[in-house]
Parts: sequence; structure tokens; C-alpha cells
Amino acid sequence: MRALGIDLGGHFIKGALVEDGSVAARDTVPTPESRSPDDVIGAIAAVATKLDPDGTVRTVGVGFPGMLDGRRERVLQAPNFPLIVNYPFRSALAQACGREVLLENDANCAALGEGATGAAKGLADFVMLT
Repeated sequence: MRALGIDLGGHFIKGALVEDGSVAARDTVPTPESRSPDDVIGAIAAVATKLDPDGTVRTVGVGFPGMLDGRRERVLQAPNFPLIVNYPFRSALAQACGREVLLENDANCAALGEGATGAAKGLADFVMLT
């Protein structure tokens, strides 16, 4: 199984292509200084394309540092991204990437990763603080 994951951070956008549970490729680019939706989406799409140029991975998971709506479509508030407020981030990124996008809060992504393959693997209950 192949998967693409992107972590949007205040300073860097980090991406990884994972194949059968191992990281096959990584890329890191600076987060655009403008913090505008178009620039951020363009940078994320470029990372996804660089990691999977043939587009064989049809879905990309994105960890976003902010509050999302319940359907994980819109960014409601993002302290480090003041221009991305009540913005349909998931669908805009999907259009730019030409792939399905799964959007989740970045801290939730970190907890899910620790539960699946990290320090909390195999635990029924755990707490993660970021």
C-alpha cells in the first residue's frame, strides 16, 4: 500500500510517501511567507506532485494546524494562517492536487500516528499533548 501524507507547519511543509509502512521518499519546503490560501495550497500540491509525479497515489492526507469544521472541509480558524479563515481548504487543495484530500487537525494526526505505529501502538487508551 502507498500513501501520501503532508504536515503543514508554521515554518515548513513536510511530506512523505509511505510504501508498505516504510517511508520511501520525503520532501520539505518552506511554508510560503504570504500565508495566503493560494500560495499554501500551491506549495502543498507541489510537494505531493514531487513525491508522486505519476499520480498513482489518489489520496493525500493533510495535517492542518488549526480548527476545522466537523466535515473536515473548511478551516474555521488558524492562528498561524490568518488569511485562511472559514475557507474551503479541502476542496480547494483537492482541485489543485488532482487527488482526493483527507484533512485533519495536525495534533490529531500526530496522535493517530502514535496510536497506529508509534509509542502508543497497542494501547487502548492514551493521551498525547502537543
